[in-house]
Amino acid sequence: MDRARREVIVWARYTAWLLAPVEKLPYKFRYKGYKDEKLKFPEVSTEYMVQWLQDMGKCVNDGMGVTGFSWTEIRNWADLNCVELDPWEATTLRDASFEYAAMLQEARDIHTKCPWAEAPPTKVFVDVAMRSGFAAIINAQNTKKGRPQ
Repeated sequence: MDRARREVIVWARYTAWLLAPVEKLPYKFRYKGYKDEKLKFPEVSTEYMVQWLQDMGKCVNDGMGVTGFSWTEIRNWADLNCVELDPWEATTLRDASFEYAAMLQEARDIHTKCPWAEAPPTKVFVDVAMRSGFAAIINAQNTKKGRPQ
């Protein structure tokens, strides 16, 4: 159960990271950087839970921003869809929903690291990483020479 729970949460965080709007990219969403490459997702042993999370909508907007599902929303979805949730499944769906909502906000920053270690890099991500590295080197050299950063 713990492994399945971790897999669903990593899937949710990675999906949110891909779908979060980022203003500093030449396109609005990270997933568009995978034009020539096949977009890969983390392996999940409980695919049905990923499908349930997608069916539920991954998160909700409560008027103040995005947030995870409440227990009531999960129970209502399960009742309407005639799904008998085990306690660990309900907890996993709720936690994954909150993790998705949190990453959706966090990933708006272009420097937010990918939550899935095995994700393939795209050309734009490599370019951003190189620019950040070069900027750090230049700032360090300017500091040594007494120039403002």
